[in-house]
Amino acid sequence: MTLGLDEEKKIAREHLRAVWRAIGPEQLNEISRMACLHITASEQWRAAGAVLIYIPMKHEISTEWLARDALAVGRTLCVPRTQWQSRGMTPAVIRDEKEWASVCEAGGGSGRAGEPPIPAPSPDAPDFAPARLDLVIAPGLGFDRLGNRLGRGAGFYDRFLKESGLWARTIGLTPDAAILERIPAGAMDAPVAMLATESGLIRTGVC
Repeated sequence: MTLGLDEEKKIAREHLRAVWRAIGPEQLNEISRMACLHITASEQWRAAGAVLIYIPMKHEISTEWLARDALAVGRTLCVPRTQWQSRGMTPAVIRDEKEWASVCEAGGGSGRAGEPPIPAPSPDAPDFAPARLDLVIAPGLGFDRLGNRLGRGAGFYDRFLKESGLWARTIGLTPDAAILERIPAGAMDAPVAMLATESGLIRTGVC
């Protein structure tokens, strides 16, 4: 029997969640540190004036090294502000390390029923036009070497990355163990141009 795309994604997510559960806190911290260092040493990062990075949730690769580096050298640092009703995402500017720490420690979420506690910037954080971004760092449960990405199912990043006004290069941040031979993907799924893991950077061939 041939499986449909949704069923393939469900099976892949179950496998990848087991992969992530097998990564202990100390190992995850080292994976995060090494993967972020590979990004900050890259030509793509050095050339970027404005970057969007995700606010890490529990047991997700930390982006704190990227935030510190961006703020230290004067890059425009943005994080996602999600709109649950429209499933949209808007970049919001983080102006200093105090704001970054506050966002990471807050736990996130609007408090409205049915909305999970995803970390979010403060309401007064300025919006930033997607077309002005140079680089987007995307999370994911898993990726393949063609750049296909499997998220948690809400579709925020797929919608955002397919916006016609977005010209930024996208790097997926992932452990080596979460790179599969094949990620099930359809027309609405947005691939990434590069992957950053603890081992280094991988070009996927996506422009």
